[in-house]
Amino acid sequence: TMRVKINIKRKGQRLRSEASHENVLRNFPEMPESDYIYRTQINEIIRSRLTDFEEQSNHILVYGISGSGKTVSLCQSIRYVFQHEDYFHIRGCYWIHIGPISKQQLFGKLYDLSLSLGMTWEEIPTSLKDLSHGLSFHCLYYLGPADMLCIFDDICDPEYFQYLTFARKCIMTSRINHTKYVKVVIPMPEQFTEDEVIQLMIKCRNNEQFDVANHSRLLRPVMQCCHYLPLAVHAIIKLKLQDDTDCNRIMTIMNDIRSHNELSDHQFNLYGLFDSIIDQLSEHDRELFRLLGVFNGVEIHVESIQSLWKLDKSAVTDILQQLHDRCLLNYDKERHSCILLDEMVTYLQQPKDTNLSSQEYRQTLNKKLLDGYALRCQSDWS
Repeated sequence: TMRVKINIKRKGQRLRSEASHENVLRNFPEMPESDYIYRTQINEIIRSRLTDFEEQSNHILVYGISGSGKTVSLCQSIRYVFQHEDYFHIRGCYWIHIGPISKQQLFGKLYDLSLSLGMTWEEIPTSLKDLSHGLSFHCLYYLGPADMLCIFDDICDPEYFQYLTFARKCIMTSRINHTKYVKVVIPMPEQFTEDEVIQLMIKCRNNEQFDVANHSRLLRPVMQCCHYLPLAVHAIIKLKLQDDTDCNRIMTIMNDIRSHNELSDHQFNLYGLFDSIIDQLSEHDRELFRLLGVFNGVEIHVESIQSLWKLDKSAVTDILQQLHDRCLLNYDKERHSCILLDEMVTYLQQPKDTNLSSQEYRQTLNKKLLDGYALRCQSDWS
């Protein structure tokens, strides 16, 4: 194993406690209050664990099925303790989305983090193990007990946990309950309560006049059908179902387990629900959205989508906002990027043409992206 040699440079003075969100909450996803409710019970559990961090190393795992709201609750909880309880102001927080990435991509993310922490390498590491070792040394001997927090969101490969525990204070989210490398495990509730459904219903239809009690009774069987999964509940509310006919149609789709893709870990036809939402888009926007399956779960920057869609920035951001409003992706206007839920990536990578294999369809998507990049290199797209 190569011996890692690192030369650590100090980058200025410690951040003051009044540092801004932008300087301290680094790469945090945007979670507008207009889009999400605050789940008091689970968020208080997460907050208590965050504020209980001691001087020694401590690692927390928030685990639960896809679509249960892990990312939203964790982001809300960290922002709360930052704003109201004066935690993590000295070294700040680093949010890193992992997702279904390769080892090479994980190496790139951690190497970029090392540079952000002020590390310079006399010899660039050649393996994840060496890179993680160097980061561990830096956190232990340079950062010391300072309250820097690393957040690794959506770990899909259990092998990656061993490379992500270098930070003395670290919190991770995953669908995997992997206890070998963490001390504290927080299970994420897989269901909204009925009160939470009503809160979200009111929030999503804030500017509309409607009978909350009657609408709640109308949607209750639909919510039971999707097992109150937060992702599905949010999407169903955005569908604005009007009557029993609408509700029965959606329930028939979700109950059709024969169409349920075996890669999903839910007990209803989530992909059928996705179909229903996407069918509400124009044919043009449907075709564009399906192309996003080429990006394989990574953070997607607007510039890359411009290349894929062959549209200018204004047109792309308008469509992304519509897709965000329908719960098809998470669009972050501040970071000029979006992230697809891993369930959605799997869905988008399935060919609609039954004559194509998944591999052939992926090759088609890759060609469209490469063609888009080639065209953009010869064009001036603002």
